[in-house]
Amino acid sequence: MSPSTTFVPARQLAERLAAEPKLPVLCLLPPEVHAAKRLPGAACTCVYEVIFPQLVAKAAPDPARTVAVYGAGEGSRDSHAAAAKLAALGYGDVLVLEGGIEAWERAGLPLEGGAAAVPLVDAAVLQPVPGTYRLRPGECSLEWVGRNRKNRHHGSAAIESGELVFEPETMRGTVRVDMTSLRNHDLEDPELNTLLVTHLSSEDFFLTALFPKARLEITDTVPLPSATPGTPNRQVHARLELRGVTRPLCFPATFARTDEGLLTAEAHFDLDRTLWGADYGSGRLYRFLGYHLVYDDVSVSVSLNAELVTP
Repeated sequence: MSPSTTFVPARQLAERLAAEPKLPVLCLLPPEVHAAKRLPGAACTCVYEVIFPQLVAKAAPDPARTVAVYGAGEGSRDSHAAAAKLAALGYGDVLVLEGGIEAWERAGLPLEGGAAAVPLVDAAVLQPVPGTYRLRPGECSLEWVGRNRKNRHHGSAAIESGELVFEPETMRGTVRVDMTSLRNHDLEDPELNTLLVTHLSSEDFFLTALFPKARLEITDTVPLPSATPGTPNRQVHARLELRGVTRPLCFPATFARTDEGLLTAEAHFDLDRTLWGADYGSGRLYRFLGYHLVYDDVSVSVSLNAELVTP
């Protein structure tokens, strides 16, 4: 018998469960959601877990029996993903709650759990609390990648300090970087590693003896209305002071709130180093470079964690 997947309206599924109280019901959402709110008797078999097959086997050990599953509802492919996985596992008759737990709740059908009467909120869409935040330097990172025709090198620089003022429609603040902390992470030979870091720290690139600090002054951020969790949700407008030169810089970034209430920010962008005077090996500024040619763009990845100090 070929696998069968049927999408069932909430009240129809409720009638089926009333007629067959032993029919397995599988909640496809994470354990914390299952604990807060679930269909009566539903087992937690989070479809996002790599052990989903084992969870299903424990909750519904007989693939020949009908099983009912439900996910979040509109805008989530959890039920479709689970139906495909269950078919591959040999489950021949799968009932999917049309519209997910949201449709069940709208129909006024019974729910159980520690917060069954409280609306579900996806933590991934929660915005940080408005206020002033201070960076936790030990939980921040700045990584870089530089390239030429044949090679690439990657490394880091330490974020020294910073403050961010977060508001619902904008954000401003300052991030300071210790340029004397430049490190390379791919050259295993100590001599070559030191040679490259010395080269990057010299007048050829970032001249850290004269300009030991870099500073990013964030002047504004504009929300991106089409953003979804895991994609950039604000366009950052800033001014970067690097190597004694200050120039405007814009890039997309993802701002979020952790379970602990921290503000997190992550951004990935390319920076044309020559605009800040780091012009060694630039094919736009020099000729006959040969193997000394170095691409102008440096890829930068920044990750910030900041704690609320003034609401």
